[in-house]
Amino acid sequence: MLEAIRKARIQCDLLVISIHWGIEYAPAPRSEDVETAHRMLDAGASVIVGHHPHVLQPVETYRTADGRSTVIFYSLGNFLSNQSRSYVDGLMPDREGDPRDSMIGLFSAVRKDYGPGGIRVELGHVGVLPAWGENNRNELAAGYTKPPVIHPVLIDREIPRTEARLDELNKLNTSATPLSAAQKQEFIELTNQMKLLDDRRKQIVARLGDEYITDPPRLAARPLASLKHQANACVFPSVYGRFSMSFSSPDRGSGRRSPSFGLCRRTQARSSREQPAPRCSSSADAPV
Repeated sequence: MLEAIRKARIQCDLLVISIHWGIEYAPAPRSEDVETAHRMLDAGASVIVGHHPHVLQPVETYRTADGRSTVIFYSLGNFLSNQSRSYVDGLMPDREGDPRDSMIGLFSAVRKDYGPGGIRVELGHVGVLPAWGENNRNELAAGYTKPPVIHPVLIDREIPRTEARLDELNKLNTSATPLSAAQKQEFIELTNQMKLLDDRRKQIVARLGDEYITDPPRLAARPLASLKHQANACVFPSVYGRFSMSFSSPDRGSGRRSPSFGLCRRTQARSSREQPAPRCSSSADAPV
């Protein structure tokens, strides 16, 4: 495996490994997985994206033997799933909601010119966007709603929206014009939603560490008609795991080639006799 990584690294500027490993629902990686990750990074990888446990696991930055800064996302958690669909915040243990905690991992590949030392593509900004899997299964079971809803939300984008609406309702509530019955019910539901988002954010930060938390990207204002037609669009690359890469270079327009990157996928062997080789692809024209 390590030799395959070394060969793949020669074909690209930055090597990313996607790996299926770990124990389901375990909040931390196994010691052997940590050791394997470090060996893969020392062999030439810059980023490792792990999945399979269905819950979040820590993010680690690692300094390789040759002096490179690298990162390991041990487990991205579930991005879109029907697990823990009956979870009720405040009534059930926090761990019962873990399969609905998620994240989007961010990193950049930056081309640096060291003059006589040569040009290198290095790992840049690493960040995490906390996410939560909305699921209205309990409302469906109670007959309060009909269409099922299962989708992820960015917690740090949803909390300000919820706070803003609660502030609006507070301002509407006066002695002369108290809230209507519908508005009172909305206030209660939003208050409970705010507590859930805050509780789950604390769980995610405790698991990942707050040093990686990044503000969500700002959304451009769009006409309502435009939003209506794009309501079902998914902007993330996959359901099972997702991360975002960006490339930057001080050499834009200089005629020098863009950074290339490689993506390596490896399935953790199920026994000591199974050793599937990584499946690798590389691109010599990654966007800058």
